[in-house]
Amino acid sequence: MQAATEVTECYLTTGSADFVVVLAVDDVEAFKTFVKTKLNTDSNVRKFKSMIALTVSKSSRGPRYSFRRTALTF
Repeated sequence: MQAATEVTECYLTTGSADFVVVLAVDDVEAFKTFVKTKLNTDSNVRKFKSMIALTVSKSSRGPRYSFRRTALTF
């Protein structure tokens, strides 16, 4: 995940997911490519769940957050 340019944030978490990874991709096809080339080929990733933001209702981190951001949990 460190080398993946699509990954803008990565958090080690407690609970049901080990990591939360935040991506910035241009479209669904770019997300599909990320899944195929980065997640499906990584032996450390056994399963993942994706959540795609449709709109931003509040962001205190500035304009770099947009509707194109995707959060994954492992």
